[in-house]
Amino acid sequence: MVHSANKPPFANLSDLPEAKQYFIAYSGGKDSTALLHALSLKPKLKNRLKAIHVNHNINPESNKWAQHCKNICAQLKIPIITESVVPQASNEAALRQARNDAFKKHLKEGDCLMTAHHRNDQVETVLFRLFRGTGLQGMTGISKINQFHHYTIYRPLLHLSQNDIDDYINSQKLEHVEDASNYENHFSRNYIRNLVIPELEKYDKQTLQNIDSTAKNLYLSQQLLSRLVGNNNPFNYLIFKDKTELSTAFYHWLHNLNQQVPNRKRLDQFSHDCLQAAKDKTPLLLLNDYYLIRWNNHVYALRNRENLTSKEFNIKLTANQSNVILPNNGELFFNSTQEISFPAIIKYRQTHERIQIHATGQHKKLKNLFQQHKIPPWERDIIPYLYINNQLMAVGTQIFSADFLKLLSEYKAEYRWISAPYIL
Repeated sequence: MVHSANKPPFANLSDLPEAKQYFIAYSGGKDSTALLHALSLKPKLKNRLKAIHVNHNINPESNKWAQHCKNICAQLKIPIITESVVPQASNEAALRQARNDAFKKHLKEGDCLMTAHHRNDQVETVLFRLFRGTGLQGMTGISKINQFHHYTIYRPLLHLSQNDIDDYINSQKLEHVEDASNYENHFSRNYIRNLVIPELEKYDKQTLQNIDSTAKNLYLSQQLLSRLVGNNNPFNYLIFKDKTELSTAFYHWLHNLNQQVPNRKRLDQFSHDCLQAAKDKTPLLLLNDYYLIRWNNHVYALRNRENLTSKEFNIKLTANQSNVILPNNGELFFNSTQEISFPAIIKYRQTHERIQIHATGQHKKLKNLFQQHKIPPWERDIIPYLYINNQLMAVGTQIFSADFLKLLSEYKAEYRWISAPYIL
């Protein structure tokens, strides 16, 4: 293996993110071999560099590839981690998920993972998303730097073409493995890589450069839109008067919140409902991990919560001791200048209840009190109802009975509920 000291740097690391530890995703193929070799020529970085190889156990040659990667790293004096995984399926998505899980396992907070994605990968990604159907975010392609889980991903070869990498491999006489599955064109990305891109290059040698430039231009536009839309939660939707415009704003807003965006049809329908539904209605869009709801002239993105309607808990309210932890629903605080303890019951969604908030007054409907205190509809589903001796004493922190206020005053006590976070 020849190290050429006279060749110009292969990887431009001028914008390399600062990290505690650097890793390189090393498959043993051409691209990652070229990157590994180039990084091995940088002494300061090499001292903080580890390779990580994921053995998918799909190909009969998998174990040989893992050993090859160990041998190359031994020659280059770079530590290597080999992780053996069992993907749930043999498709591209399952293999990618298995790799990501392996990386997530070994990289710590503040670490950086370097991958060998290059310009052809960028074009491949843009075309793949274009053919599948995508929005502006998808058309921006692969970012050079981005945060993934708790670590950073850095792609220092995005400015190079596959031909550039091939030239480097040949000039340095670098050994690498060949995965025959890369030529199985029934995989979508392989089809684009092996058949579509070569035809585009025949048509115009500048095609890849032009598509890459387009992706960069779209990225700048996307960044501007994201900054203008922002990530405030709740979201002021009233500045948008058109369903299509609002749907597009939701698309960028949810991306800014790092949430999976629903398809256009669902966003359009929710946008229509937000703009057209009567003021006393609460349009809702339910998704896997969160939901959107319109309330009080704003749209909120909220975490999905457990249905607590049928839940009931026996608790002990003891002043100045540990707080009462409500399962998945925050904490109750009870403090007093005196020693005091009450057995109590917590219930939820007791909408039929009334409560006497003034000693000489009538019992009031909770529905009216919720409106008076501007308690949002999602909080009404999770707000704890406190009963002592089968009498409703408190609903959350804002609604107390006259008897409970008297008790708190007598013992110079404080009672409050701090909800678990539900706004994304």
